[in-house]
Amino acid sequence: MKTGLNKECKICGQSFYVRPSRATQIYCSSACRDKDKIRPQLFQGGHKSPTEGKESGKYKKCPVCGQAFYEYPSQNRKYCSLECRNKAYKLDPNRRLPKSETHREHLSEARKGKKFPYSKRPKVIQYCEFCGSPLDAARSSTGTNRGNTLRRFCNLECWYNYLREAPEHSPTFNGGAPPYYGPTWPSQRKLALKRDKFQCRICGISHKARRMDVHHIESITDENRDNWKALNNLSNLVTLCIKCHQKVHKGNFPCPAN
Repeated sequence: MKTGLNKECKICGQSFYVRPSRATQIYCSSACRDKDKIRPQLFQGGHKSPTEGKESGKYKKCPVCGQAFYEYPSQNRKYCSLECRNKAYKLDPNRRLPKSETHREHLSEARKGKKFPYSKRPKVIQYCEFCGSPLDAARSSTGTNRGNTLRRFCNLECWYNYLREAPEHSPTFNGGAPPYYGPTWPSQRKLALKRDKFQCRICGISHKARRMDVHHIESITDENRDNWKALNNLSNLVTLCIKCHQKVHKGNFPCPAN
């Protein structure tokens, strides 16, 4: 059962049905609502504004068609529709006028099919860091624009070959393989730790509190690596904690002798 009202539109006079929850409706459609140029006056008297008690907007007059339209507080409108805005844009005498003589010259050259002189950017020449061949790279991959990274290699094969020759340039390089101290190094290292009772020979800290290293008093280098048997002798090995081991290599502490 319908419990609403039949009302007459204020603009076209057509009868329309209104639900009880919309008893204040005075237009039959949005088209009639937009045609009403004296809409602010309709809320005076017995009609209640739908924005009463809230932060309401204001009614403005379109400078093109003269129609009144409602502007919400969050809007900043000047025209009632996009059509009126486009008409005002086309009728504007100052629309897209050249700002200087140079600008006029560039526009005339563009109309003739010529390119602007400032539109020709210098060519960027790049070469692969491994093979030295020129790169066929776009300007966006040359690092000349903000936020773009420099292209350094022509393909993945050159990148892999470059890392094979210099692995320290890889972002995931972690020091490489440990140096080779000879086949007797693992067993001699354990004997040196047992001899020093798993304690640092400088600060005396135990292995339970800090990691222990075994230091060569005479270091093993590429020149004397063939003499690994004598260098791995217990008389050339000493137990140090990780902090003292670093200080000895930096020269801050003298290495203790056996």
